[in-house]
Amino acid sequence: VRARRVARRSRAAQRWQGILTTFVTAAVYSISAFPYSLYRFLESRADGLEDPNSSYFRLAVSFLFLNILSNFYIYLFTVPSFRNFVQARIQTYTSHLSSFNSGSTHGSTSRRKEVEITIHE
Repeated sequence: VRARRVARRSRAAQRWQGILTTFVTAAVYSISAFPYSLYRFLESRADGLEDPNSSYFRLAVSFLFLNILSNFYIYLFTVPSFRNFVQARIQTYTSHLSSFNSGSTHGSTSRRKEVEITIHE
């Protein structure tokens, strides 16, 4: 009975994580697509408005990339399994880098092995 309650809670938590992820992703998409949609709407209403060199057009197109860039951060903050995966990868790479740097002889510190020789008579 207790296991069933715990399983229900975890499913409910996963459902809310999914809803939150979907909602934030949709909100960021709407924000990023709005300037370009507005530009295209105004272009359809006025003749000769299309100017790919205009500042507003460049800004509107740049906002489209906001959605692409933000997806990584949205998933990082809303999906715990993705966050754990990224943390594991970062730890793996930092451990490889630290072992690589400690084994190199570049820089001011060099490691010498001192050998003690004892002579027995």
